[in-house]
Formats: sequence, structure tokens, C-alpha cells
Amino acid sequence: MIIFAIDTAGPDCAACIYDATEHCVLAQRSEHIIRGHAERLPAIVEQTLNEAKLDFSDMTHLAVTEGPGSFAGIRVGISFVRALALALKIPAIGVSSLQAMAFGAAHAGACNAIALLDARRGEIFSAIVDLDGKYLQEPQALTIEAAMKVTLDAGLQADLVLCGNGIDVFGPEFVDTNSDLKIIHRNAAPPLEFVAKLALKLIHKESIASPKPQYLRHADAKLNQNFALERTLK
Repeated sequence: MIIFAIDTAGPDCAACIYDATEHCVLAQRSEHIIRGHAERLPAIVEQTLNEAKLDFSDMTHLAVTEGPGSFAGIRVGISFVRALALALKIPAIGVSSLQAMAFGAAHAGACNAIALLDARRGEIFSAIVDLDGKYLQEPQALTIEAAMKVTLDAGLQADLVLCGNGIDVFGPEFVDTNSDLKIIHRNAAPPLEFVAKLALKLIHKESIASPKPQYLRHADAKLNQNFALERTLK
């Protein structure tokens, strides 16, 4: 079973080929580009296939991050994977970026993990999972203060490791004051190996829903209600 995983939900444009039978990464590519995912993704996919010396016909499943993250980036990845799944006639599985990030950290820390992503506008995206990648707290958008409380409460209840660039939003005082909390990383994107591993868990479910965006909040861009062209009827 070969899973091709793609992530364009955050600042990285990344692809990974994971052998679920041998439990190993065959090839992976990642570029930190912030914007322009649609332009770079096809080339990164091709490079990843070439590195693994495989073709699309060797893939049995596709996986893609559903967000939260960049609205445009999320749509790029999901659209690409949906079209590819249709062409190849293979299943496509959507995976939460927060769940995959926390799952990777839980594996590294051998305990529960909380993923914290900087959502900007004074908010943080947060999710908590256990060692099996199962949610202890599903993805949500929180104020910085609420995210701090959730992190500390979860840390008091059980061993906990932290990951994600949302940690930096808390500030150094939070980290210094709570030095017993272990930080795995401060990245803004999940490890694609764990996107593939979560997809593998979902494959065995009776039905697999088509990937769909996980925004967690409304878009920053909104229609200007104060500007409108008068409609002329003939």
C-alpha cells in the first residue's frame, strides 16, 4: 500500500510518498514558499515521484491536509488531490493539519500532545491528541488567553508535549514560567509522514468522505457592502 501525501495548507508546499506496508518514507520534498502553492505543487509532486522511482500508477491512496491554515493553500491541495483521485480512480483521504502535527509530536514525546498554530488576529488554532492520534480535544480557534489556559489545564491532567508556531505567540514568559512543558518543535506545518499515517488509520473505516476544507473560521477577505454598482434594467 503506497500513500501519496500532500500539504499546501500552510507556508510549505510539500509532498511525500509513504510505504504503508514497510512503514517507511520512500521520498519527500518540501519548499517553504508561503504563497504560490498552485504554481509549485506540480513540480514538487513530479520531483517526489522521480526520487522514489515510482509513477502515479504505483499509488494506492492519496492524502491531503485539510487545514486549518491558508484559505487559498487549503483549496489548492484539496482540488489537486480530488482531481488526481478521480483520474487515478483511487481513494483520497483528508487529514487535519493540527491532528497530524500533534500526532507527530505525541510520537516523539511518547505522551499526549497539543498542536498550536498561529491563526493571526489574536487567535490560535489548537488540538490535542493521544499517542494513537485520537482527539482528546478537537481542532478549534481560541483567543491567545484561552489557548494558554487549555494548554496549562491539559498539562496538569496528564503528561503533555507542545508543538507548532503558536507557541511563539504565547511569548517567552509563558515558556519560562512553565518550564515543565516540553516543546517538540515550533514549525508551522505537520510532518507528512504522520499525515500519511493518519490517512492509513482512516482507510480502514467503512466509508471515506471526500477531503474538504477545515477553516475553523471565516475568511479574512470579505465583500465590501458599502460599494455596489447600481443595476440597470432595460
